[in-house]
Amino acid sequence: MKLKVPKDKAGQLKNYSKKRVIFGARPEDLPEAACALPGETIEAVVEVMEPLGSEVYLNVSVGERSLIARAEPTTQAKPHVAICLQPSPENMRFFDIETRRR
Repeated sequence: MKLKVPKDKAGQLKNYSKKRVIFGARPEDLPEAACALPGETIEAVVEVMEPLGSEVYLNVSVGERSLIARAEPTTQAKPHVAICLQPSPENMRFFDIETRRR
């Protein structure tokens, strides 16, 4: 997956210009998006939905990776259907793929 990195986070990644990093986000920082925006959204397939009353947790797959996103109880998401998620730029986290440290 490729995402645009906010300018305030770019400094953290200056030593990784040609390397891969691990992207991290909490479920509440992966809201649904209305449409695909290159570099800003992630296309995911809903695998499992967990309705919890005031929120719904979506277990989604992005390629071979799994993520958990939190959605509103009014979500139109359905299992085995693609949705778009838009990570909150201010809450993106990046980890060194070798050491697993931020």
